[in-house]
Amino acid sequence: MAAGQAPSTPSPVLVTSVGARTTLGLSALHAAMLMRARRGDPRSLSQKDKRGHRIGACRSPGLPVDLHGCDRLVALAAPALRAAIPADSPPSEWAVLLAVAEPGRPDDDARLGGSLLGEIAEASGISLDERRSRTIRAGHAGTAVAMAAAMEEIAAGAKAVIVGGVDSYFHPEVLAWLDAECRLHALGAENGFVPGEGAGFLVLSASPGASGRPPVQLRRALAGYEESAITDAPNVAEAMTAILHDLASHSPGGQLPWSLTDVNGERHRVREWRLAAGRGAFAERALHQRPTDDLGDLGAASGAVFAAIACELFRTGAAPAASVCVALASEARERGAFLMSSEVTGPASTPEGSRPRARDTAGKELGR
Repeated sequence: MAAGQAPSTPSPVLVTSVGARTTLGLSALHAAMLMRARRGDPRSLSQKDKRGHRIGACRSPGLPVDLHGCDRLVALAAPALRAAIPADSPPSEWAVLLAVAEPGRPDDDARLGGSLLGEIAEASGISLDERRSRTIRAGHAGTAVAMAAAMEEIAAGAKAVIVGGVDSYFHPEVLAWLDAECRLHALGAENGFVPGEGAGFLVLSASPGASGRPPVQLRRALAGYEESAITDAPNVAEAMTAILHDLASHSPGGQLPWSLTDVNGERHRVREWRLAAGRGAFAERALHQRPTDDLGDLGAASGAVFAAIACELFRTGAAPAASVCVALASEARERGAFLMSSEVTGPASTPEGSRPRARDTAGKELGR
């Protein structure tokens, strides 16, 4: 069922640094703390929906309202990528795997599969290893696909790989398209979501680096296909169920204690998650969090931003558990998830005193 998964590696794959820009902040730490405080604040746009109401959206601070398309993606991604590069890194070419929107949206652009990555690298001031870098056009699940590919590269001997994601629904034609498809959350339209935007990047490595930052271990990453999503067959969440059970088998205790998902309020997405989450992969008091409630739907940026936020929560001791499952579902058939932990096992383990301590909290209902 899984289309791709990371093989077992002799050394742990570590997240050594992160960067993010979201609708709640200009850094991963800022976003993590504001999301933890539930400070989400959608704002009304000048554009109106078909009911005559102003469309509500979450926008990243500091960007012009008339900046759209790939130029907006560069403005979102460049500072996030720059923040992810460790200050002590020697000059080198970086391999970057970037999740972007799937084809078919009104803002589709040849740059998404072509020059975008180079434009982001140039704007951020890094050198790009063009041979090993690429964009992944799988929508929400793209970060899981990128994580699995990066783990394979590191297992094959790569010193470091950057995984990222960037997306924005803040585009007049995209908002009109979502409105026509009855997918915008608004007065009189509960079955919808609040559009958002963001970018996130994570540096993955087989060694902790010299920054002194407590590393986070990427334990497992898988991607698969939910074939029923593109057929008339009932969607029984077969693909996500299999992915979650695989991740649970690699989690301490054999169950998942905490999840961050891209469930956004649309009924079909809520239903699929409830089916998958209710089949034994999660611990009894597992915590399910929906960052979309505070950040808006981040599209293809979801997985990278959620992972960066989780890393900051681990680093500051504010994480509700010692490991987290980030689960992602694209609008088409792609599904994916990955498991990260603050407890590093293997040769790269850090001294016990340098690890952040996770706090136990009471869980929320899985299907929320």
